[in-house]
Amino acid sequence: MRQTLKLDEKFGQGECTIYFEATQEWPFKVHADTVYIKPCEPAEKSIADYIVYYKKPLDSETANKPILLEFNGSFLIQNN
Repeated sequence: MRQTLKLDEKFGQGECTIYFEATQEWPFKVHADTVYIKPCEPAEKSIADYIVYYKKPLDSETANKPILLEFNGSFLIQNN
């Protein structure tokens, strides 16, 4: 995901927002929101630029949105 979104190249170059959802809140979502998605910021699903489902299937709300990356039961979706 970091490579697909080029997050390591975006430090200091604007903002992005990500909604991260996992089957386990701890430790996956907590780590993602505080460390992994940086420099992006966590956001509510309805306003986030991207949605990540970690080890979780797509829901009907996101099924028709562009999937940027699918790997090992996880999805990165373009939300806006």
